[in-house]
Amino acid sequence: MRPLAFLALLLPGCSPAQTWEKVLAPGVVYRNEVRFDPPLVIHAVRVRAGAEGVKLRPVLANDKVFDAVTEDGRAKLTEIARQTSAIAAVNGDFFPWTGDPLGLMVSDGEIFSRPYPGRSVLAWGGPAAQIARAVWSCSAALPRGEVALSGLNEQLGAEGAVLVTPAGGKLVAKVPSTVVVLSYEGSLAPTQKVEASVTTVLSGTSELPVRQGQLALGASGKAAESFAQLKRGDKVTIAMQTKGIDWDRQKFAIGGGPAIVTGGDPLIAWESEGLSSSFASDRHPRTAVGVTAQGDMWIVVVDGRQAQSRGATLFELSKIAAGLGCVEALNLDGGGSSELTIGQSVVNRPSDGAERPIANALVVTAPFASLDGAYVIAGREEVALGTGADYRVLDREVEIPGASVVWSAEGAAWVDQGGRLRPIQTGEAIVRAWIGGKVVEKRVRIVSRTPSKAKG
Repeated sequence: MRPLAFLALLLPGCSPAQTWEKVLAPGVVYRNEVRFDPPLVIHAVRVRAGAEGVKLRPVLANDKVFDAVTEDGRAKLTEIARQTSAIAAVNGDFFPWTGDPLGLMVSDGEIFSRPYPGRSVLAWGGPAAQIARAVWSCSAALPRGEVALSGLNEQLGAEGAVLVTPAGGKLVAKVPSTVVVLSYEGSLAPTQKVEASVTTVLSGTSELPVRQGQLALGASGKAAESFAQLKRGDKVTIAMQTKGIDWDRQKFAIGGGPAIVTGGDPLIAWESEGLSSSFASDRHPRTAVGVTAQGDMWIVVVDGRQAQSRGATLFELSKIAAGLGCVEALNLDGGGSSELTIGQSVVNRPSDGAERPIANALVVTAPFASLDGAYVIAGREEVALGTGADYRVLDREVEIPGASVVWSAEGAAWVDQGGRLRPIQTGEAIVRAWIGGKVVEKRVRIVSRTPSKAKG
């Protein structure tokens, strides 16, 4: 890990701020900015375009929309980071209570979730990333007619028809429905026509696993009549189109909304994307993803609903993204979902006070030099409210350079990337340090009285 300078920003006419940048791997940099007036804590990870072995991609929690373990398929971000060996990860798209991503998700050219009508998506992987409002349509051509499909890897309602792929995990219906299982090998692209053979037709089904080598069609209401006429061996042609994005160039996409930077300019069309004025103008924890003119990708988390960080409006988030050099940027899910991990450590402070299970995430994978020292965190074991304490990492009594350490804390205190612990309330705080893939921690008591003696 190469050291990068700590930056203290105290410019005339600007609010005081402290900024740290730390190299996690060649081509991956973590940036932490702490502002004091108004209080705001910003976390961001930059992924350099063309960096060898470095990849930013969306992933489903547990690799499934719905799975047998969690029912709705959601998982904590730290679990997703562990499952994907991510060096950094951030929460992804909005999701309903059913746990499926609300908007478009495409990874390595495979579609997992359709776009939410009227909402922006960010697509990347080609020469230039693209903000768009993608339009999805899908139909199933049967021997006796054609049925329009209303959903992909999502819950089937009381009226309609959906397509479920192995990534969907299982077909889930609100009411007993007609389900057709098809034999098909391979993944589905955002725009593709495929032919599959009927293997099974079931009636009165509310839930059915969908395995590799299968597709499933579920229908309720009027659509169920057409599916019920199918028999084993019948051919069904699935025709899917996802317009608005050049899929010959773009291999990845994630939904969210609204777009907050387009063509280098702030463009916050919250109203046309079906979002409320309070959603746009109130300060909340926020998450965003963006791309620079050079093709570098930024993922950004702004803490909120806390004394040390009030959160950001959408306009303030757009200024943060533009300030990082983004020429295209998209707002993602926020509030209690806003979270950033380095390794498997949560470096921000989720506003719920704990991790919220999410439907999908953006993960950064990269090769890095693993370190394996005899690390310990040195510093006070007791810190009083209204004060602070500095911590450092030692390896056999030799101090590790601060630029090589990523700090995080949970519980009764928070920590900046200089290793300064700042109490929030009385109780216990757990201070963690990530050094080249290894994590060490220290428990610290936060008390209301002045500590009698420094320890550690």
